[in-house]
Amino acid sequence: MTDRTADQSLISRLQGREERAVRELAERFSSRIYKLAMRQLRNQQDAEEATQDVLLKVHQKIGTFRGASALSSWIYLAPIVLRDIEGLTTQEVGRRLTLKNQTLKSRLHRGRLMLRDRLRQFEGGLLLHARAA
Repeated sequence: MTDRTADQSLISRLQGREERAVRELAERFSSRIYKLAMRQLRNQQDAEEATQDVLLKVHQKIGTFRGASALSSWIYLAPIVLRDIEGLTTQEVGRRLTLKNQTLKSRLHRGRLMLRDRLRQFEGGLLLHARAA
């Protein structure tokens, strides 16, 4: 099963409030979220709390997931849009998404890294296209 197919199955089961899906969400994503939180927060207790906050928020908001991106991307995209594109303050974004400050900072950092990687891939495509023209 591909990651995308596994994501779609998990999302469907989460939206159906299947209890086993919540455990699978934690099993699949908690390690990555925790590692990111540790890099950002540099405190084990804060990183554990941020990890729990992210997983809980994904579970609560899974009904808003439209499937236009990978589940991992969706977890980090909303804070970037609100903070960097709409220009809200960190405090406003935190209130709007009901996220703790550490969780929000972690998501912003991870989301920006993901966005940077995607933009690099896009830029490379533009350069190749421009050379061929």
